[in-house]
Amino acid sequence: MSPEILPTLNDILQDAELTQSIGWDLIHLLLPMPGSQRCLDTIARLGNPREVVLKVTESMQLLDLDEEDEEEKEKEAGSEPSSTDKFCTLVNLLAILHPRIKTKNPSRFLSTSLMAILSSYRPSNEATLAVISFVHTISGKKRPSLPGRKSSLNIPVATSSTSGPLAPDPEAQDEDPAEAAIQQKLLQSFVTHVLEEYINTNTLEWAARLQEHFDPRMVVPVRKSLGETYKDDPALVTRTAIVGQLVVSSVFGNIWHTRTSV
Repeated sequence: MSPEILPTLNDILQDAELTQSIGWDLIHLLLPMPGSQRCLDTIARLGNPREVVLKVTESMQLLDLDEEDEEEKEKEAGSEPSSTDKFCTLVNLLAILHPRIKTKNPSRFLSTSLMAILSSYRPSNEATLAVISFVHTISGKKRPSLPGRKSSLNIPVATSSTSGPLAPDPEAQDEDPAEAAIQQKLLQSFVTHVLEEYINTNTLEWAARLQEHFDPRMVVPVRKSLGETYKDDPALVTRTAIVGQLVVSSVFGNIWHTRTSV
């Protein structure tokens, strides 16, 4: 297995019957390889969704997102994707796979994936945006785009959109009518945990900003206020937007829509 053969491998994987048989066994081989995204997407689209989900969550649990920054930089500069990049790739594969699983109790698969994501999740912008995209994709909603104003951050999030047809679930069953509510609760609880972890690591200084608002005398005239800083600093603008997306997903309305058939 090498990057040079990936285009040929992707052509071979267009054989849905073949990919149903072997696709799940290629996840761990392709994940560390640069340029393997198209092959992985093809496996997620055409492979047996139940088997591939298990391999994706298994690969996610093997990630070490607590690596030192220097080691991450070395991986980014070298041939292997960083652990964060692998996490984002796996999360986006799950966004393709879960809508394909047609079973009586899809919440069982969903809960396993959500636990795997939470166990590997570290609250970086990249990882959090991948999680938001995952939630919006499987719930039938589009992920709101970040505001463009004064944001210079380049946040690489792999897209969960598919570039070809989705193979049907070979073991398809009718879904239990009670499942929609169960999955909604699972997703809401999941997003709430992600929101808590993100805010605990990426402070928004809400209390201090609120105090500034109600007591302007607290602001030193020659210094920029926290309120102005959070409007002007690109990193803080992005941080605020990410939290806004998480809050919308966890609090307002139903985040689970009835999924359409493949």
